[in-house]
Amino acid sequence: MTTEGRRADDRQGWKAIRHLRARCFGWAAIVWMMAPFASESVLADSSRCNCSQIVGTCRATIQFRTNRILIESSRLECSKVTWYTNGQPRTSIVLDGEENIEWLGSTPPSIEIQSCEVCVDRSNPYDRDTAFSGSATQATLVAIPPPEYPAEYRRIGLEGRVVVAFQVDVMGRARNVRVVDSPNGDPNGFWLASVSSALQAANFVPARRNGKAVDSEKQMAFRFKLEDAPPPSPPQ
Repeated sequence: MTTEGRRADDRQGWKAIRHLRARCFGWAAIVWMMAPFASESVLADSSRCNCSQIVGTCRATIQFRTNRILIESSRLECSKVTWYTNGQPRTSIVLDGEENIEWLGSTPPSIEIQSCEVCVDRSNPYDRDTAFSGSATQATLVAIPPPEYPAEYRRIGLEGRVVVAFQVDVMGRARNVRVVDSPNGDPNGFWLASVSSALQAANFVPARRNGKAVDSEKQMAFRFKLEDAPPPSPPQ
């Protein structure tokens, strides 16, 4: 091979090396950008959550704990939390009130919450029709505002899960609300008053049997956490 031929081969070789370096650098940059999160729940089990349909709002908190990010929702149903970490938008689907994400970054991230929305939850164990298993369709929640935190329980630091049972009539309205489980038994009815107010403002599609709307019984759970509660209104 002539000297000129060897030089041409050398040029081709160096060109290939530079191309490989560029590709490797590009992949390294992508890996570095993805590295802080070891795992993240962006999409939940599609058989349970349908977040293309939003039925309510929730309150979310996000805390950094050593090497994990804890996302909590005030609702136990599927919740879609939109948030920013270090300026990058993210969406997490929170099931049963909380979601943990491993953080591999060397410094705590900057976190900002944008929104918390309640999705249709097809298999929510706290939202079920208990009246008749033979109904063709069960009553379905369309929208509900978040219940207010009872001021009396906020004052003494009481929090926890409140499960209520109620009737959904043929017009899709909640009636006869009663507490079936709560942190303290609700002796003064404060949990009941709070949840009843939210349910009275809720909208349901009534259960149907043989093509006709019918009354049905449902159960739902609400999660009350002090850190999720908005500050109390100042006295008038």
